Amino acid sequence: MMNIKMNMFKILKEQKEMKLKGSLYQYTQVSFAYNSNKIEGNELTEEQIRNIYELNNILV
Repeated sequence: MMNIKMNMFKILKEQKEMKLKGSLYQYTQVSFAYNSNKIEGNELTEEQIRNIYELNNILV
């Protein structure tokens, strides 16, 4: 089990460094940000959150 966690950590770290769009790392970042904001009452959509991460921009 520990080996699987280390492999996943390594993959996510590599994807972060490579700034891959559409990667597992990006998906988890968007998903965590969307759900965290939703809990806090923010009304941004998942697409708007994704645009913030991908484009550094909020499209209205």
